[in-house]
Amino acid sequence: MEEIVALDFTGERLVIGKADRNTELQHIQRYYFAKNLTKDKTVLDVGCGSGYGTAILDKSAKSIVGIDISFKTVLFSYQQVKHTRGKRKLFFVCADARNLPFKENIFEVITAFEVIEHIEQYNTFLLELKRVSQGISLISTPNSRLTLKNSEVPLNVFHKFEWTFEEFQNVIQRHFSLFDIIGQSGRGYFDIHKEVRDEDLFFMAICGGRLEKEYSEGLFLWLYIHTYYSMFYWRNKMRIRNLLK
Repeated sequence: MEEIVALDFTGERLVIGKADRNTELQHIQRYYFAKNLTKDKTVLDVGCGSGYGTAILDKSAKSIVGIDISFKTVLFSYQQVKHTRGKRKLFFVCADARNLPFKENIFEVITAFEVIEHIEQYNTFLLELKRVSQGISLISTPNSRLTLKNSEVPLNVFHKFEWTFEEFQNVIQRHFSLFDIIGQSGRGYFDIHKEVRDEDLFFMAICGGRLEKEYSEGLFLWLYIHTYYSMFYWRNKMRIRNLLK
């Protein structure tokens, strides 16, 4: 009989139902944003953690692979996500984001949410994303102006680095000539918006391409309406739990 794996929320990876509401909503928002960009695409979810985000993207993607460096975490994800595996479109792999076990140019969309700040060799990580991508990569990270709070080192012990907007922009443009950086609010329902603001808690780089103007404006309006007027958090939390055993 297969042993059931349990994960605790330590601040390194989100586990749905074990973190506070704000932390869960921050993460859920990013995946619902990405879901609108992954329809019928081949997708890689880097740093998939407990698999909740991979399960969200699976509903729109043609196929998706979630990877994490922790074998225990990958096993947990495999056990938690319901049997979309039977469709042979969702997979979990234990892998190092600095050395991805995939051929070049095979993923149309890559998500790497709250991953880059965990990696000492982040330039190697970005080169790997670029190598396996044939489309866009979505990379999010905290705004150090809000998270460091006058500390010289990240308060989250799992973070190697945190950056200001200008620093993050410099990191990204070393490897991608074509990119946009958008913002995610640190207040209310953590809405995602096109213009980066000083009070944004997170930045998200869209690397290797740009959002089409008409589509992106519609997408941001959709997020605004859903976050502020439709019980977004509780409804989508229940949807996520329905994806899990």
